[in-house]
Amino acid sequence: MRFYQITELITELMEAREERVLLRLRKQLSKLDLLILDELGYVPASKVGSELLFDVISTAYERNSLIVTTQSAVRKLDRGSQQ
Repeated sequence: MRFYQITELITELMEAREERVLLRLRKQLSKLDLLILDELGYVPASKVGSELLFDVISTAYERNSLIVTTQSAVRKLDRGSQQ
């Protein structure tokens, strides 16, 4: 299990990319039973940071347990009121 604030994970991913050890970090993350990501959307991320984060989330979603928290408002979709 590993807990990250989103900004912390993006920073770590970008540093790993610059140091050419991104593949190693991604392998470590993919071996986790549970990945907890906190504060999604709290601080805007760069395009590269967002892409790196998306890759981690999509990989974890397919293979591991994933919890993502946010304080941003989430709109409910009411199918009955869509036209």
